[in-house]
Amino acid sequence: MTSVIVWQDRELDETNFATPYVWERDIWIAADSRISTPSEGHRGGRRVLTDVAPKILPIHFDLYERPEHGPGITHCYEGELGFAYAGNTLPANMTYSAVVSSLARMTAEFDSELPSLEDMVIFIARVGGHYARETGAPFEAFVTGTCPRDPHGGAQVYHLTLWSKKPPGYHRLKFDADHRMYLMGNRKDELRPVCRAGFAADISYNPTRALVQLIEETEVGEIGGLLSLARIDSAGGITLFPGYGAAESGGRLPVTFDGNQFGSIGAFEVGLHRG
Repeated sequence: MTSVIVWQDRELDETNFATPYVWERDIWIAADSRISTPSEGHRGGRRVLTDVAPKILPIHFDLYERPEHGPGITHCYEGELGFAYAGNTLPANMTYSAVVSSLARMTAEFDSELPSLEDMVIFIARVGGHYARETGAPFEAFVTGTCPRDPHGGAQVYHLTLWSKKPPGYHRLKFDADHRMYLMGNRKDELRPVCRAGFAADISYNPTRALVQLIEETEVGEIGGLLSLARIDSAGGITLFPGYGAAESGGRLPVTFDGNQFGSIGAFEVGLHRG
């Protein structure tokens, strides 16, 4: 299991307007990085399989159309989705692998209507539901992005529930003054009141602090490892932040997933490293 938080960053502007104004910023996702399994012979009743498991992942997609006349195909749209999961890792990762392969190149007839973001969410739910039923292991996921039919309409977030014994479900999440954040995974009863109190006290509250407290607990549990962090911008693009711990978003962000764990790719480092 794991814990995942999604929230919209907000900032109170009391300088540039006659009355205080709330700026709605980007959407953020944070998760821990532990994968563990029950084990009576280990401390805390669980054995850690890895503490460096990415649970917030990008999905790039490309759309093509066949010409009105003659052979060939024409590229017509590209975009990016975010995929974050909590629950059983086998069906979640099989779902991610199948979706990445499926959405990499999609083709339709000339002048076909572009798929909506909901169309892609429905497809992901079908894939996830298949693997959840086949493995008998449920999980849940956040899917983020913008709608190809309205690319300037802002980022959206959907919550998917993939059950092992009933059809999958999904719904779009809304962010407003009463719904600042959403949670997946376990320990929600501990995280929710802490985060709600934080948002009530400070409109720019950073809920990663509450998650880090659980990650840093000394007792071995289902939540642990490092903090993984991603930002969903207004265009729907997802930026992962490995090794990125000095950002300011309502306060200093805790050190995130170590992007140097596996070294560089030629002359390039993993993640964003501003000079």
